[in-house]
Amino acid sequence: MKKLLETIQFIVVIMVVVVFLYICDWSFLQGGITAYSTWCRPKYTEGNGCYPVSPTAYFPNKQTQTVIYKTEYSIETLKKCTVIDRRNWECKYDDESAVFGFNNGNFHSTELWSYTRTSEEILELDRQEKYIPRFIWILEDFNII
Repeated sequence: MKKLLETIQFIVVIMVVVVFLYICDWSFLQGGITAYSTWCRPKYTEGNGCYPVSPTAYFPNKQTQTVIYKTEYSIETLKKCTVIDRRNWECKYDDESAVFGFNNGNFHSTELWSYTRTSEEILELDRQEKYIPRFIWILEDFNII
């Protein structure tokens, strides 16, 4: 009986370690920081109205004042940037339509100009992007919340 209890305790410890390793964002080991977001349309969906968007990993370089960002589908270099460190930087898109970055590890984004929108774009405005911690993003991804 004692051997069975020890085996169960060992399995529980291993499971906790595996969950911890999965929840942690390891991009910092490569000098990066990742933004996790969800799109929310409360008027048109069930549940909490949000679904996770593929994360974007950013790799700021203080020496060159550039940021490489990686999505599920592309890798690009942003050149209009001010980089203090991994957790504090800001960039503009090439067309200067928005400024975004991290401030003390929290992602921010601001649209700098607007234009006349189509009816489809107006409907999209009802959709909001929220930046959330990785563990909440994982819960959203598994439809737990």
